[in-house]
Amino acid sequence: MALKVQRQTPLFEKKEVEQVVEPADLNRLWRLLEDLVGGMADRKEVLVTLGEEGAIRRNPLVAYVVIRLLDDPDTDVRNEAIRQLGIVVAEIPSDAVSLRVREIIGSALGKFDHRDLFGLLLSSSLDATMRGDMGRLLNLNPRSGELLADVVGDRSVPMSIRNEAVYFIGQLGFSQALGTLERLANRIESRQRGQGAMPFAAPANPEDAAMLPAIQEAIKKLQPF
Repeated sequence: MALKVQRQTPLFEKKEVEQVVEPADLNRLWRLLEDLVGGMADRKEVLVTLGEEGAIRRNPLVAYVVIRLLDDPDTDVRNEAIRQLGIVVAEIPSDAVSLRVREIIGSALGKFDHRDLFGLLLSSSLDATMRGDMGRLLNLNPRSGELLADVVGDRSVPMSIRNEAVYFIGQLGFSQALGTLERLANRIESRQRGQGAMPFAAPANPEDAAMLPAIQEAIKKLQPF
């Protein structure tokens, strides 16, 4: 199966690929990428191999292909993509190529909307060890606070994912989401007080009420002393 990466504008130049890959290794790298997008191999293991060999942090094309897996329906593949990109982002760029790779990752994340975060937040909600790499990716996107706030406010989203968004807002200090959290907390608390005084009053949404402790904790972290 031929590798096809669709894009409207080029994210890298051909020379950016060639200058970091020896000719003898290029065919093998291409086969790995075909396995990764073709689904004919253990794609998680392909990601591990690419990471161990430094291909993700040293090759803009490879980084771009891995970014496309952040919304992969296969949980294992998506989780490994998060891990490998988190490792790359954690490193300080040492040359023009590694800086370019970091820019590509940041540019791709900057195009996300809040729905694009669902799979990522689901991964870390099911496996807390993913949170470190997730946090590094979120920190690379200046709009993450805004997007996470949108997730928290979207009642159609499962509570586990909304809770995870609350966690990252507080943990990473996304103060632009403070207003959203305060309004939600005030609404829940107001409903609870009203229900206590007048049992016939409309109760707070059960899922919102269950999230209140996490919301209050995040607000404490965001508010200045």
